[in-house]
Amino acid sequence: MVMEDDDGLWIEVADEGSPDLAIHVRPFDPDDDGGRGLWLVDRIASAWGVREAHERRVVWFHLARPPAHVRGPLPGDRAPAG
Repeated sequence: MVMEDDDGLWIEVADEGSPDLAIHVRPFDPDDDGGRGLWLVDRIASAWGVREAHERRVVWFHLARPPAHVRGPLPGDRAPAG
């Protein structure tokens, strides 16, 4: 699920996962076949967390919208008043 608000994007990813294993960020290893998801989320998200929902694990994270002077206008941005 992806939701947008004035501050950026809220994203949730659900999977069956391994509910008996604690979730943690693994060190980056370019030779690993997997395990980069949380490492990447931890580096780019302004906030993230985990919750259990109906026997599934849900990882949520927030991608903050950069200030306009850093990113330039986005489709749907309002023109400055004046």
